Amino acid sequence: MYWSYLLCAVLGYLLCNINVAVLLGKWKGVDIRAVGTNNPGASNVFLSLGPAMGVLVGALDILKTAAAVVIVKLVFPDVLYIGYVTGVACILGNLFPCFHGFRGGKGFATFVGMTLGMHWQFFLGLVIVVALITLFSGYIVFGTLLSITAYPVYVFFMDGAWIPMMIIAVASLAMLYRHRENFKRLREMKEMKLDLFHRK
Repeated sequence: MYWSYLLCAVLGYLLCNINVAVLLGKWKGVDIRAVGTNNPGASNVFLSLGPAMGVLVGALDILKTAAAVVIVKLVFPDVLYIGYVTGVACILGNLFPCFHGFRGGKGFATFVGMTLGMHWQFFLGLVIVVALITLFSGYIVFGTLLSITAYPVYVFFMDGAWIPMMIIAVASLAMLYRHRENFKRLREMKEMKLDLFHRK
């Protein structure tokens, strides 16, 4: 039983060492870690290379993680919380990839993929809420903060146990840590903003 947790955690971590933003940035001739916010993730691709590329990176990161979570649940149907363990490992692989000097993205698209694989209802609500918050505030980070703090609570009420909530909390805390520069820029009014209503 314990070997299945280790196997899925390792595979999830390694899978999400594959950074789609970096790969597509290279394809476009851009080092995504050297432009915009310097973050190799979907939001920086959106801001630096355009909405189409940003949506593509986000979608691939989401689907990659969702597929991993669904597959392990099918392969190990009797192993409790295996989907959560795999999803969190995927997020940590995105945040701290050993193949990229532990300099990864901020994990939000990967987090969204985990919610899709575990609770599609939460995923749908998350997409709507984040889209609306981003649309009206212009800041992606507001929706991110709400989502990663709300999901552990949602998991607790859905599963009725502390263990899955604590597993998710590991990822939430790691993501909050990786977003610390965003929070600092918000305080200093320097955070990049999407002016969606006034684009020409």
